[in-house]
Amino acid sequence: MLFNHDRDRVIGRVLDVRLDEVTRKLRAVIQFDEDEESERIYQKVCSGTLRGVSVGYTVDVWEKRRGGSKRAVTGGLRGRVRLRRGGRHTSFRLCPYPPMRR
Repeated sequence: MLFNHDRDRVIGRVLDVRLDEVTRKLRAVIQFDEDEESERIYQKVCSGTLRGVSVGYTVDVWEKRRGGSKRAVTGGLRGRVRLRRGGRHTSFRLCPYPPMRR
């Protein structure tokens, strides 16, 4: 696990990642390292000051669809939809800002 996208600031590791089927959000169990910097960042997470997370991933195949035509597959989305098919998570980063929505 990195702090602020900096590969030289490793602050812990991810023990488990899963998709919450109800909220459609990723949930992770993380373990912070025991050095000074990691402890400082951990305290910011606990206080709610640091809330942003960025997840890197690879994609095996992108599938293009028109939203609304196959509601079960697109989850009721409208317009053009790109669905990720396969791949894996490659990195997990704590950031002082949330990721941009596309």
